[in-house]
Amino acid sequence: MKRTAINPSSWSQKFGFHQGEIIEGATRQLNVSGQGAMDAEGQPVHQGDMRAQFQYAMDNLVSVLKVADMTLTDVISRRIEPLSLQNITDGWMLSGWCDLRQDFRTFRLDLMTDPRVTEHRFEENPDRSLSVFLQKVRAESVMRPSAPA
Repeated sequence: MKRTAINPSSWSQKFGFHQGEIIEGATRQLNVSGQGAMDAEGQPVHQGDMRAQFQYAMDNLVSVLKVADMTLTDVISRRIEPLSLQNITDGWMLSGWCDLRQDFRTFRLDLMTDPRVTEHRFEENPDRSLSVFLQKVRAESVMRPSAPA
């Protein structure tokens, strides 16, 4: 397996991560880090302007894809059974059942490239309810060690 770092700008390397990474072997895969409204030096831009931040983050994602010789059409699509929409400090988060991963997942709305509501109707499933999701979140938070003081 061959790994190739993708960094349209170098600021993230100071923090120990790449903006993207191509993994080649039997398939070619690019794992992209969470993209935000950060300039080429890693400084936040458009503070207080969510629309401009979203567009800048999308431009950063497109830059990572371009360096990897990919486009937005190469990004994985997922079908989510939505359970909860939360406004967290970093923005809006959608929690739900992910058909691709067959598990609960939480997604940042500002990182979705083409979210859409479809006509698809989900079958009610007691194992995929909001209460089951919240029980799982509580159980996982209890298992995590707290940060040192």
